[in-house]
Amino acid sequence: KAGTQQSTGKLLADIPAVGPFPEVKLSEVPADSLLLTDAGAVLPVEIGYYTFNDQVKVTKIEYDGSLGDTAAANTMSFTPNVGPPLLYAMAGKPLGPPPSPPKIAVVEKFKTSAWDGTWAADTTEDATFIHNGVEMPIGAFYGWCTAVGMAKSFPNWVWTFASIEELPDGRVKAGTQQSTGKLLADIPAVGPFPEVKLSEVPADSLLLTDAGAVLPVEIGYYTFNDQVKVTKIEYDGSLGDTAAANTMSFTPNVGPPLLYAMAGKPLGPPPSPPKIAVVEKFKTSAWDGTWAADTTEDATFIHNGVEMPIGAFYGWCTAVGMAKSFPNWVWTFASIEELPDGRVKAGTQQS
Repeated sequence: KAGTQQSTGKLLADIPAVGPFPEVKLSEVPADSLLLTDAGAVLPVEIGYYTFNDQVKVTKIEYDGSLGDTAAANTMSFTPNVGPPLLYAMAGKPLGPPPSPPKIAVVEKFKTSAWDGTWAADTTEDATFIHNGVEMPIGAFYGWCTAVGMAKSFPNWVWTFASIEELPDGRVKAGTQQSTGKLLADIPAVGPFPEVKLSEVPADSLLLTDAGAVLPVEIGYYTFNDQVKVTKIEYDGSLGDTAAANTMSFTPNVGPPLLYAMAGKPLGPPPSPPKIAVVEKFKTSAWDGTWAADTTEDATFIHNGVEMPIGAFYGWCTAVGMAKSFPNWVWTFASIEELPDGRVKAGTQQS
């Protein structure tokens, strides 16, 4: 750990172009620049960390922005007050923002590529998009964006990254905020999403205001393969800043279900994943005898430690159903989810 202080002294010659840093002609430096004074720029003490390998060679140097003594510095009124951006700004050649790391740059491209159709260059063919637990091919969502973009349905839509960072596990975590702006044309039918005629949108819909629907910041995770192509995007329902949002009184307050409800075309419930759909069918198939289509011949049923062929239990249900012994029997799933190991866990209640 080192506390270093840099004092440039007076700039006396041109600064050559090196890597990302441009050339600075001495003759072009502003006359009132600190760099042209005898003292030059005196920076505050910066705290840095030097990492070594077993051969005592430096593998990493990191100055994270922590400062030590600032008493002698004459740059504290500048922003930033240290580093190349400070020096080049003083020299009249302010640096642009640093380039984004590759994965972050890919995610940031979606702000435009989702609308113009070029998003596919940065995703795998089998990439998926998950929003609030609903999984779909990535093309179902970005395809919608592209179709809407080409139709100019929301020409003033603004997609903002409130935050973005690469995580230690290689994923990118992003806080995105969507502001639709005013709906100005029909929304075309795309995949599971229906057509919306502009003329049929309720007159009091937020989508017909100049601001449109301003959604809260949503937290999403982008997963990549070794070729830096996105394989999965998941927005799990976690929210960031909600202060600017005007949809918080709606349920849901984000996503396609919100927009289509505002447009007067509420979406139906999402289809259940295949395994969950099979389990949910047993609510009726157990009683009408069609359960056998979804079970193997040697399937078993275990209840409180007692194991039997599955037909012993579902066969009983079928016989009772056909006899109308309990015509008002109600089979309810209080909860149902697919587990990482492939099983389905269900909370069932029988009345």
